[in-house]
Amino acid sequence: MTIVAKLNIAGVQLTHPNDMVSAFVGDKIRGVAKLVYVPQKASYYAYLTIYSNVNDEEIQFQVYEYTRNKVWTKHKNKRIR
Repeated sequence: MTIVAKLNIAGVQLTHPNDMVSAFVGDKIRGVAKLVYVPQKASYYAYLTIYSNVNDEEIQFQVYEYTRNKVWTKHKNKRIR
């Protein structure tokens, strides 16, 4: 599964090239992506590929905010179908 996303914390878009998003199933990492600036859109995007060989796994997302050196966990998980 591939996800293209803008990352934001409390409604503020993340824009540092070292900000990252990661996907986990349990304690196993399934994908990680840094932000990429897209000049045509004048915005930063994460292009995240999530790897899985099984259907119906619950994915938990974490965002690393470089400027604060903080990891944020998204509590609303998604399922791979």
